[in-house]
Amino acid sequence: LWLSRDLEWWVAVGILIAAIVIRIIVVMSMSRGWFFTHDDWHYLTRDGWGNVFDSRNGNITGMASAHFLAVRDLAGLDYWPLYPLLVAFAWPLVGLAAWYVWRRHDVRPAIAGAAAALVVWMGSASFMQVGHSGAAYSLAAALVAIQWDRRPPEPRNLAIAIALSVFAAVASTIGVIVACARVVAGIAFRAWTGLIAASISIAVFLGLRVIVE
Repeated sequence: LWLSRDLEWWVAVGILIAAIVIRIIVVMSMSRGWFFTHDDWHYLTRDGWGNVFDSRNGNITGMASAHFLAVRDLAGLDYWPLYPLLVAFAWPLVGLAAWYVWRRHDVRPAIAGAAAALVVWMGSASFMQVGHSGAAYSLAAALVAIQWDRRPPEPRNLAIAIALSVFAAVASTIGVIVACARVVAGIAFRAWTGLIAASISIAVFLGLRVIVE
């Protein structure tokens, strides 16, 4: 590339921001005139916030449940545009998390920006599957949490790693799968912060499974 490093960074950021904005506009536009899918009614018919961690096909889907309950309480079932916001911002957040990870590992801005822009559009085939969007939020949180695994187990590092890990675990089961891998890596590489945070997130997930089942 013939661009200076600073200019390359700004071009990459511009490409990523453009991909995110277009993605959100497309999702919100395509949601017009649509109604809820069969899976979405599983969340819409929950009794209240006491059921936010109820399982769906054996999976804890706290992110989708919380979003549905909040919008239902705020706007009822008549104001549909608020519901697909969960989908609109899901994969853009994964793209931002991927950008963060790649830049922390010194991947060139142009490559990181282009790849992250592609990640933003990975979920483009599921515009109306609102209930499935929690996996994207879980993946975004897990990707960022992994970056804290090798840091010293100091209170600040642990607090951030635990918060991200627990969010990933309750947002979708994919966060628990990643946490299990982090436990193995934590033992193998003595990454104590990751080991502690991942173990706590797994314990929270299992505790919720016992409570809601």
